[in-house]
Amino acid sequence: MNVLHLIETSEPGGAEAVVLSLARALQEKGHNSFIGLLETGWLYDQLRKAGFEPIMLEQKRSYDLKYLWNLCSLIQRYRIDVIHAHEFTMNVYGSVAGLLKSTPVITTVHGKNYYWEKRRRRMAYRLVSRVSQMVSVSEDLKRFLAEQVGIPKRRIMTLYNGIDFKKYNGSSSPTMLASIKESLSIPLQSPVIGIVGMIFPVKDHSTFLKAAHRIIKDRPDAMFLIVGSGPLEDRLKVEANQLGIEENVKFVGLREDVPHLLQIIDVYVCSSVSEGLSLSILEAMAAGKPVVATNVGGNPEIVLDGETGFLVPPRDPDSLALKIVLLLKDKRLAYRLGMNGQRQAYEQFSFEEMVHSYLQLYEMAVMGSRDG
Repeated sequence: MNVLHLIETSEPGGAEAVVLSLARALQEKGHNSFIGLLETGWLYDQLRKAGFEPIMLEQKRSYDLKYLWNLCSLIQRYRIDVIHAHEFTMNVYGSVAGLLKSTPVITTVHGKNYYWEKRRRRMAYRLVSRVSQMVSVSEDLKRFLAEQVGIPKRRIMTLYNGIDFKKYNGSSSPTMLASIKESLSIPLQSPVIGIVGMIFPVKDHSTFLKAAHRIIKDRPDAMFLIVGSGPLEDRLKVEANQLGIEENVKFVGLREDVPHLLQIIDVYVCSSVSEGLSLSILEAMAAGKPVVATNVGGNPEIVLDGETGFLVPPRDPDSLALKIVLLLKDKRLAYRLGMNGQRQAYEQFSFEEMVHSYLQLYEMAVMGSRDG
């Protein structure tokens, strides 16, 4: 099959990671992946490294007929069998282009974002659900699409994101762990609490820092690792200084070695105020790390409270700190939750299962369009 992947952003986020991994996996299975982007950035660079040549399509305005024309031309030029679009803008354009070119479309919704706030956007997504196979990455998101956007549940299927466990479930030697800590100027005996993700408002790193401030009163040797970058990074550094915890907080930026960094983390944290299905939580679970996450979005579908981690209310640094301190004090509990989480991630969120499910969707869509 010739599969056209469409996504509007190129940042190092969950949706972008899914596009990259799907494109690679399909190519390995003998299918052709073409990737249409609106901008350069992390995803563009990663695709180039993986041997793909992303197709840059310029979009000058929200309603851009020239972009739609170019998209239709691309579909015809590369004889696209199925379009797989991600997130609101590409889901809408991809669906319209598929309708015009009689090409089946899969549309994946990764988060709640902004599309439900205006009536015309809700109407656009209802159209998308009629002319494409709409996929949500969590049951929570499926309910949201039904209740807030007005899409019948029968038109939405839930397909969980998956991760490649081979990258995360290996164990590092004490020498390697010591080397990683030394490279980050973290004392060997210090417990490490980590968070991975773009530094955007929705991730609420501020609550993470406030929790860190409380934890340091109990564990002054604790270190807090923030992996990722974003527009709020400088503001967070100022906040860490104001809280007097700058010596305990490490901002390490975007990293290619996240699997190795996860090995030195004792407790993984997700402080988001909204989530679709967090790949970073799944990665931490695959590495066998206990997780403390906010009880929002798809997080309760991954983290089973008291079994594979702990759930806490969003924007509640006291509750977040309390659970982290508990895990730092009770290492047997931390180990048990980490192992339970690793087993759950392996059984329910495998990368191979995600690829297999999307391949089945593609094949069914192509067969349906030919029969039609």
